Amino acid sequence: MKRNLFLITALSAIFFFACNGDKSADGNNKAEKEIVPNHELVTTEGMTIIENSETDMEWDMISRSKIKIEGYTLDQALKLLIGNSPARVVIEGEHHNPIMEISYEPIDVWESSEEGNKQIVIDSLQKYFDFEISNETRIMEVIRIVDFDETLLIPRDDASLGTSSKKTGKLVEYKNYTLEGLFEVLEQELNVLFSVEIEDDNKYDFKVNIVNIDKVLQDLSDTYGFKFITETQDTEIYLVKF
Repeated sequence: MKRNLFLITALSAIFFFACNGDKSADGNNKAEKEIVPNHELVTTEGMTIIENSETDMEWDMISRSKIKIEGYTLDQALKLLIGNSPARVVIEGEHHNPIMEISYEPIDVWESSEEGNKQIVIDSLQKYFDFEISNETRIMEVIRIVDFDETLLIPRDDASLGTSSKKTGKLVEYKNYTLEGLFEVLEQELNVLFSVEIEDDNKYDFKVNIVNIDKVLQDLSDTYGFKFITETQDTEIYLVKF
């Protein structure tokens, strides 16, 4: 009787460890699948979405004719696609955050729009990454622009309507920008929140060293006499929840 009991116990132990070993192997296989290089999620005529991209390049282009995001994490890509400013997109929840390669070209460029293209890409990403997007008001740190020295900025007097920028190293020349337009671009570049509280519709040319937020504020203060106040404010944001 004791011998039979011993055999039953031994067989049970072997079965238990065998099952656990299989589970461990499945877990390892699952982990390996999650980091497959250049894992193609979507490959259609107009769209390509690849996770775990091995590219060394960082590139983004978002317009009515094309979306190209390469070398950014999923979080960074979503910040570029949702809203008009990465700083106004808050991402929460634990999730896989792979390096992405995203490309989309609409069939009819004349019928497309930048916002429409963004939404199409977001909808595709939601099929593979479990997240929801909602609007929320949160207390966020905001840099208020309250004044500048009018003698240090000369308004453009030509009829040019478009804006342009030229980057040489870290120095960027912004041409034909309003104050509001300049700080909208800087908000995207620096991932911070700005609030322009100056009524001025003139267009100007600026030169800014895009090194970090402290350097930018110091340059704008020294060169153009800008004055800033940093404080917390209720801010409308997009919340991405995984």
